[in-house]
Amino acid sequence: MSLNKFNRLVQYALVPTSLVLIILASAFFYKQFFTPNPKESTPKQQIQSAQQEVLSKQIGTENLGIINRLKPSNICEDNPNEYIISIDCYGVKHEIFNQRLSQKKSFYKYSNMSLPDEKALRNNIINDLVNQALTEVFLVKQDQPITPSELEAYYNRVRKGMSEEEYLSKVSEMYGATKDEHLRTIIFDLEKERVQQITGQPFTSWLNTAKANYHINIFR
Repeated sequence: MSLNKFNRLVQYALVPTSLVLIILASAFFYKQFFTPNPKESTPKQQIQSAQQEVLSKQIGTENLGIINRLKPSNICEDNPNEYIISIDCYGVKHEIFNQRLSQKKSFYKYSNMSLPDEKALRNNIINDLVNQALTEVFLVKQDQPITPSELEAYYNRVRKGMSEEEYLSKVSEMYGATKDEHLRTIIFDLEKERVQQITGQPFTSWLNTAKANYHINIFR
C-alpha cells in the first residue's frame, strides 16, 4: 500500500473518533454548567422540607396511636376518601375504623353476646375513635405524646406475667387483633392519664370541653 493511501485511511479512521471526543466533551460541559445541582433546591422545595421537618418533630417517627397528619395538599381540608374522621388537620383512617369494628364483633362472638344494632355499633366505635383522636391531637400540640418506651412498659404491665406468646394468643382469640392493633387500643389508657396530668381535670371534663373547641369532621 502506498504511503498516500495509508495516510488517507488513517485520516478517515480518525474522523469518527474525533466526533466521539467532541460529543463527550460537549456532554461533560453541559453537565458541569447546565445540569442543576441535586443538592440545591428551589425556595418552594426548601419551605416544603422545613414543613416536613416540623411535622416529623410534632408527631415523631412512629405512629403509635390512631391519628395521622393530613398530607400537605390536604391540610385542614375534608378528605373523606381516606379518612373517616378529621380533627384540626389530623385524621383517622377508615382502616383503623374497620379494625375496631372487626375487633368489637370478635369480642361479642367470644363472649357469646348478641351483637347490637349495626348502626349503633358503628356509631359507638366512631365516638370512641373521636375521643382517642382528640386526646392524641391535644398531646401532640402539647408536645407530650406517649413515647414508644412508655407504651412498651405499659404493655408489659398489662400482660401480668404472661409470656408475650400466650398474651397475644389470647388477644387474637378475644379480639382478632395483632400486637400493633392492640397497642393502638391500650395506648389510650396512657393518653387519658397524660391529659389529666397536664390539665389537672378529670378526663371526661376535659373531653367535653375539647369536643366544643376542636373542629371535628366525621365521614360516615
